[in-house]
Amino acid sequence: MSRIKKTDIATLLKLLDEPNQQAASMIMAELLEQEVGLEKYLAELQESGDPLVRKRVHQLESILFLRKRRREFAKKLHDHAIDIPCGLFEIHLQWYDNDSLEVLEKEWKKLLESARKSSIVDIESIAYFMRKLGFSSPPPNDIQADYYCIGIIMEEFTGADVILCAMAQAIAKHFGIDLQLIQVMENFALIDANKRVLTPKDGWRMHSPLKEDVFKVWDTVTVLKYAVSMLFLSAVSSDSFRYVNTIGTCLGKAMGCKDISFLPYPYNQTPASKSPARNEKKKK
Repeated sequence: MSRIKKTDIATLLKLLDEPNQQAASMIMAELLEQEVGLEKYLAELQESGDPLVRKRVHQLESILFLRKRRREFAKKLHDHAIDIPCGLFEIHLQWYDNDSLEVLEKEWKKLLESARKSSIVDIESIAYFMRKLGFSSPPPNDIQADYYCIGIIMEEFTGADVILCAMAQAIAKHFGIDLQLIQVMENFALIDANKRVLTPKDGWRMHSPLKEDVFKVWDTVTVLKYAVSMLFLSAVSSDSFRYVNTIGTCLGKAMGCKDISFLPYPYNQTPASKSPARNEKKKK
């Protein structure tokens, strides 16, 4: 089937019962290019008597929802209008886009409740709590997307040191304790007002005070952008075109770019005849 010419949304929607999957995919792609105004039409077809049409409508709605969530997250990053817990939830959902925000929030509340029972009062009690629960960082140079996804970290207790620090910082803030997230050479740590240092890489040990000129403070947005960048690196490393596109777009918009045309071939816009096979495998 030759490429569908741009036409009005209503006409394209009438073709959603196309039995040929390849042709239907082209129709859906054309509809998604005309995103503005599409949701209203889709709502009218949600209860179609044709199960095939209903299935494709739900697929289109799901894609529109994910696009909207990605745009909103990127805008919050760009505008510096997001906190650590919400940012970590959104990063998780960029990779595990079938997961539920409500489930992540529920697990986070459980973690905060556990922290409350441990009487969090200072950086030392944070260290004890994180160590008691078994939160630890992976071996050096072991880069996996899961280490930057808070939902997996709360289940398996292993995460990148920057994310573990961000989680501990957010827990401390919940109980009125102000800790800064810092970078000391290639490691990440937390530091309190007395310059006492806590690092997850060595079992949440406390260290003696640091001089001001030996560390760099990372703010919330810097931490979140770094985490998204590491997900992007994981996507490129696994040659996952889908994730390179979605996460690359999110990262690009957070940096003020309109699209991912700044990426090299084959990840930017290319003619279909030159596009390589795409790895659409979904992580489970």
